[in-house]
Amino acid sequence: MKYSHDLIVIGGGAAGLTLTAGAAQTGVKVVLIEKEHMGGDCLYYGCVPSKALLRSGKLIENLHEINRFGLPQSGIDISADAALLMSNIQQVISNIAYHDSIERFTSLGAEVIFGRSRFINNHELEIESVSGIQRISAPKISISTGSSPLIIPVPGLEETGYLTNKTVFSISKIPAELLVIGGGPIGVEMSYAFSNLGSAVTLLTNTDQLLPHEDPDMARYAENALACSGVKLIFGAEIGQVLNAKGRKQIKYTQNGSAHIQSGEEILVATGRTGNISELQLDNAGIEHNQRFIKTNSTLQTSRKNIMAIGDVNGNFLFTHVAGAEGGIAFRRQVLGLPANMNYARVPWTTYTAPEIASIGLNEKRADKAGIAYRKIEAEFSENDRAQAERETDGKIKILTDKKERVIGVQIAGPHAGELLSPGIFAVNEGWKLSKLYSPMLPYPTLTEIYKKAIGEYMSPKLFNPGVRKFLKIFKGYRGTGPV
Repeated sequence: MKYSHDLIVIGGGAAGLTLTAGAAQTGVKVVLIEKEHMGGDCLYYGCVPSKALLRSGKLIENLHEINRFGLPQSGIDISADAALLMSNIQQVISNIAYHDSIERFTSLGAEVIFGRSRFINNHELEIESVSGIQRISAPKISISTGSSPLIIPVPGLEETGYLTNKTVFSISKIPAELLVIGGGPIGVEMSYAFSNLGSAVTLLTNTDQLLPHEDPDMARYAENALACSGVKLIFGAEIGQVLNAKGRKQIKYTQNGSAHIQSGEEILVATGRTGNISELQLDNAGIEHNQRFIKTNSTLQTSRKNIMAIGDVNGNFLFTHVAGAEGGIAFRRQVLGLPANMNYARVPWTTYTAPEIASIGLNEKRADKAGIAYRKIEAEFSENDRAQAERETDGKIKILTDKKERVIGVQIAGPHAGELLSPGIFAVNEGWKLSKLYSPMLPYPTLTEIYKKAIGEYMSPKLFNPGVRKFLKIFKGYRGTGPV
C-alpha cells in the first residue's frame, strides 16, 4: 500500500504536539489532525486558566489579611469582576498560544489539518473538514485526542444545567453561591479559587477525604485551606437528584443514610474525565477500548501494534506533563525506532491550593498497598525561617526511604510545594540516599532548607549519641559530657 504520510497524529494537545514537533524536525512526513484548537484542554480549559484564576483569588485573599504582615488594613472592598477575570485569562492563554500554533508547527515541517477523524482501518483515516472529506494513510498512527469532563448520571442534572472546566472560564458573573460536585484536584482548586473570589462555595464528595490519592495527613492541609477560605465541605455525599426550584439549583443527597438538600446559584461538576474516543470509530481499526479510554500496554501500543494512544485518551495518568512525556515515548518508538516505555511509579503532581500539595514516588498509602516497607521522615514548615518570615508556615515535608536510606517518595504540603518538589524528583528518579539529598549547601533563608531540616533531625541521633561521645573521649581525649 502506498501511504500518503509517514505518521498521522490525531489530536493537538501536549502529547500530540510533542510527537509532531519531534517527527517534523527529523524529516518525517507527519500530519497533525486537530478538531478544535491547538494546545488542548490544558491551555484553554485546564492548567493555564485555572492557575490564572487561582492567582487572582489568592491576591484578594492576601489583601484581606494584609494586617498580618504589619501593614494597615486599607478598608477598600475589592470584589471580583468576572469580565476582567476572564479577560486576564484570555490574555494569559494568548501569550502562551504561539508555542502551540499552526504557524509554528508548519514552520517545523508538519502538515496541520483541522477536522474530525474517523478510522477506516488501522492504516487509513477519513477526515471531515471545511474543505470536504479526504482520506489519508500512514504505516504508523498515534491517537492523542485527550479527555473531556465525565458527567455523572444524576436525574435532573442535564435539565437544570451545570458548569464544567470547559465552561467555567467563560462565565459572565461570579456566582453568589457555587455547588461543586467532586473532591479531586479540579473540584478542590476551583472551590478554593471561587471562594476567594467571593462565592459561597459548598463542595460535595462521596469520599471520606479530599484528593483521595493523597495520604490523609496531606489531604488535610487542603481541607483546612478550603475550610479557612469559607468552603463548606460535605463528605460521604451520595448525589440522588438535581432540580431547579424557583430559579435556584438544588442538589438532593444522602449522607450516612439521612436525606439532605443543598441549594445554590450554579453547579460545577468535577467528577472525573473520559477519553475523547466517541467519534473515532475505533472498532473499524480493531482498537480495543472500554467506554471511557483506549487500552494500551506498557509501551503505549494499542491492540494494533502500529497505533499508539498517548495522553489522557489512554486513561493512565491524566496530567499534561505525563502527556508530554508519553509524546516523547511515542517519538522514540515511532520515529527513531528505539525501545521505550513509561514508568508511572515516578509521576509527580501538584494541587494548587494554599498550601500547595505536591507528590513524587511512593506515599504511605501507595507503599502500604504494595506491601513496601519504608521509613518516614518529616519536618514542619513552622520550623523553616523563610516560611516564618513570609507567614506561610502551614504544611510539612514527608520523605519516605527504603531500608538502605534511598529516597522512594516525597510529599510536600506547603508554600510553592510544586517548585520545592524538584530535589525530591531527582532523588526518587536517581535513587539518591538521604546523605546526597542532605549534603549540598543551600542559601539562607530558603524554603528548600525544609529538606535539610527533615533529614538532619533523622540523622542527628546517629552522630550525636553516648557511643560516639565515649569513642571520642577515649581516642581524642575530649572532656565534655554532652547533653544532660
